Amino acid sequence: MMWLKQLIFLPGELLAVFYKALTGNLSPDGESLKPTPSIFKYVSVICWVWLAYTLYSNFAFSKIYYVYACPDGNTSKCYKVVADYMSGECEDVEYDIRGSSGGSCTDDSFGSITFPNSGYISFDYCDKNSKDKWTCYAEDRSDGVWNLQLAEILKVKK
Repeated sequence: MMWLKQLIFLPGELLAVFYKALTGNLSPDGESLKPTPSIFKYVSVICWVWLAYTLYSNFAFSKIYYVYACPDGNTSKCYKVVADYMSGECEDVEYDIRGSSGGSCTDDSFGSITFPNSGYISFDYCDKNSKDKWTCYAEDRSDGVWNLQLAEILKVKK
């Protein structure tokens, strides 16, 4: 069970070694001259709790995206509807300390919107206008062009 204790306190111990190296509290052979402050053990526990919550929330909850959908050219007739969100993707991108380089990325967009009466409109593609606004072009041209604005994101239990 000693390995479990070491695993639990690993993030704090790494932080403690870094702290001791910065403050000069390490001897030349790497051994500590002073005991590790208990704050680093608390940091370890907080890191593990945060990691467990993040993993739990990713698998236990799903997101529902609501948007305001307005037909292009008619801003007086807008609907608050559920939208099928598609996150942006990147291909052949290399990440380093300065950020990303190379490859190509697509913006996030919406695949379709669903109306309360069970009607829906599927989109061929969407152009992102700003942080939370898109212009989407329907697959069926008779449905036209729609302007979407993100209204809210709800987290619901699966």
